[in-house]
Amino acid sequence: GGAEKRYNELANQEASKFEKEYIPKAGSEEKSGGPTYVIVSLIIELQGDSTNFDGAGFSFQGTKDVLSSIASDCTVDGGYCVNAVEVFWTPSERKEVLSKEDALIDFPELIDL
Repeated sequence: GGAEKRYNELANQEASKFEKEYIPKAGSEEKSGGPTYVIVSLIIELQGDSTNFDGAGFSFQGTKDVLSSIASDCTVDGGYCVNAVEVFWTPSERKEVLSKEDALIDFPELIDL
């Protein structure tokens, strides 16, 4: 139905953002496998979901509250209310390093918490 179509659109849109590799260039300040920023994106399709996402991404506490609400919603009806889940993250390899500059350029919708 419509929800599944929208879920697939969002999942494809997010997947396209996570195709880039972040391997440090020779001579750069970042060291392969060194400290890095991590970007994680969750796409979740729940039946009858009433999660309020207003606080997500604008504060640490607001994001934590939304994630807690999602966790609670996923346990309803023994988890059968979860239709689909996609999890994307970068960097995906141990040798990759995502700098703050790269994160802000490649993911401009992010808010620095």
